[in-house]
Amino acid sequence: MKKIIFIILFIPFFLFAQQEAKVDSLLRNLAESNSGNKIDIENSITAMLYKSEMEPGRKISEYLQRILPDSKFQELYVKILIHSWRFYPFKEKINLLNKAYPVAKKLNDYNLIGTVEVYKAIAFRDNSMTDSAMTYALKASDNLEKSGNPEDLDDVTNLIADLHYWAGQYEEAEVLYKQLLSQPRMKNHWRYYTIQDDLGLIRIKQKKYSEAETYFKKTLNSLTSKNMQHTDSTALPYVFRMLLEINVERKHFTEAGKYYGLSLKLAERFEQNEYLPAIYAYKGDIYFDAGKYDSAITFYYKALELNKITPNIEDSKHIYEGLSKTYDAINDIKNVNKYLVLLNQAENTADSIFYRSRYMTTFAKYNYNKFKREISGFKERQSFLMIFIVIISVSLFTIGYFFIRLGKANRKLVTKSIEAANLPGQFVLLPGNKIEDSERLEPSIIKEEDDVKKTGKELDQGLVNDIIYKLEKIMSDEKLYLKPEVSMDQLSVLLATNRAYLSKAINNTYNINFSTYINDLRIKEAVRLISDGEHKDFSIEGIAAKAGFSNRVSFTKAFYKSTGVTPSFFIKHAGDVVNKENFLNNN
Repeated sequence: MKKIIFIILFIPFFLFAQQEAKVDSLLRNLAESNSGNKIDIENSITAMLYKSEMEPGRKISEYLQRILPDSKFQELYVKILIHSWRFYPFKEKINLLNKAYPVAKKLNDYNLIGTVEVYKAIAFRDNSMTDSAMTYALKASDNLEKSGNPEDLDDVTNLIADLHYWAGQYEEAEVLYKQLLSQPRMKNHWRYYTIQDDLGLIRIKQKKYSEAETYFKKTLNSLTSKNMQHTDSTALPYVFRMLLEINVERKHFTEAGKYYGLSLKLAERFEQNEYLPAIYAYKGDIYFDAGKYDSAITFYYKALELNKITPNIEDSKHIYEGLSKTYDAINDIKNVNKYLVLLNQAENTADSIFYRSRYMTTFAKYNYNKFKREISGFKERQSFLMIFIVIISVSLFTIGYFFIRLGKANRKLVTKSIEAANLPGQFVLLPGNKIEDSERLEPSIIKEEDDVKKTGKELDQGLVNDIIYKLEKIMSDEKLYLKPEVSMDQLSVLLATNRAYLSKAINNTYNINFSTYINDLRIKEAVRLISDGEHKDFSIEGIAAKAGFSNRVSFTKAFYKSTGVTPSFFIKHAGDVVNKENFLNNN
């Protein structure tokens, strides 16, 4: 038993040691090579990343990333960073490519620069970021065109075709795919089988499953051909996963069962976990068709859990649809409704991604020749984008400056309001109180103001002074304004006058009406409560009630009209003003 465990642990180490020795040997050959076979040796090294299984391949990548940065093999270092991307998730892929770009730029190698941008575009496309994908595709074409090698532009043509596919423009995509396949250089090239896959995907979307199966079987034959160069071993689980889907859709469940076993085995072997949700979901479909609903639900849930790890919106739709139809078959209405809601949400999300892709692809809809003609236009668009960014930046700066100034102005209003509220003697309006209207009036006061307007009699100044003296004294001593029900009638009786005289006295002295006078006194009381710190035990409703208002709405409106700021802003900044004044007074 110990021997078996030792062998299991030792074999991976032994295989990696062999591969590392092979890499070192190739590097020695590269150091001694002439320019003629240099590229062939570099391609042999990068091909090891694709031919190796996941873990050994990742170790080779990590080994080369350690030894190459400070070596003279900078072109190879860039290629390793580019072609190591399959071992990593999206963010790490982008990080690798970001490392590769400045090195390629320093080498002034347009082929390497363009290739970095192509793989960035692919990473963004696979992450449903179609706008970024198109941007990098345009940049890549610009640089690859400068390399002077027609083969270098194959990546961009392939990418543009992919973007057409994701946008649902299948005819445009197929034209470009077949244009690539017609090139003699495609024979025995790795791109040949990926394009076969792409054509198979188009046939699946068109529900032409027999033709789709033919394309994927061509890919399978290519992958197992001895003449195939740089074969990616991880492509096998993908092909079997697609053949599984095709046969489930055709209801060829015996064949589907065979492909289920192969795709699952290979996906696990090559750590292609992103395929597992779909594989389990299609197994659920097989069980559903056989009427084995419990088994179907089990596999849908397996797919659901794995889809949380490697989310895919199409897999989500498939799983939710499978669960809803299975629960419907066993009459579990609660779960049917649950998964129909989730299905609807997933479909809405998928539609959003689809139409965004279509918009971006339509915006840049062109074939290869048009793409080349528009490179200069793209540079102009880059300049326009920079101008647009500058305009937006200036606008944001201006808006930010405006809000800073506004904040300072509002804080000044807080200071002035506190000062006005604490002035002794004669009544002084708060700084924000510039207009008179009934919008701030308590409901009980509005009618009284209308009634007073009916008298036109002028008052003598001595009577005015007497009324105002009594008014200010009673307000100072008894603070009647703190009572929400205070009215002009009540005050008139207490001051031994009538409503008309009281109203005109207030208007002649302060140039405001009775309601503004009462509300301003109430707001000053609220300002004092806040500036003295007494408000801390109250909500805004509590402060309003303490100041004599019957509700929060009328208080908030009156507060803003009188001070120029909202109660919440005042509460936030009043403490700073008071602390500053205390500091100045103490010093």
